[in-house]
Amino acid sequence: MGGWAAACLENGKKKYVAGYEKTATNNSIELKAVIEAVKAVLKPRIITIYTDSNYLISNWAHNEEWLVAPDHANNELWFELIKAVKDGKHEIKFVKVKGHAGNAMNEYVDKLAKEQVATARHSLLKR
Repeated sequence: MGGWAAACLENGKKKYVAGYEKTATNNSIELKAVIEAVKAVLKPRIITIYTDSNYLISNWAHNEEWLVAPDHANNELWFELIKAVKDGKHEIKFVKVKGHAGNAMNEYVDKLAKEQVATARHSLLKR
């Protein structure tokens, strides 16, 4: 189980999206956070994604065909991200931030992601 979260800043207003996946890897939840963040932006924008994920940055540098190839890890999620970008008429770029180094937004979304997992586990235990 893995939690994901993202913070969106649009027109000076912060919006947070968060959730969890029952089956997840670190890379898949990093991708899910970006997908949901892009979907949360309502008007066409240039979206800057600040991330501590080398996986996201290095993979996004490749072409779409490579990202969605049947043998590529998380190809369905990469397809979902590409579709969200195109549907929203967005452009995205990634900026690398150092993880767990005091970046307030990065620290906060890490906390939100962990809370999502804790809440989900608590709900499962109550059943």
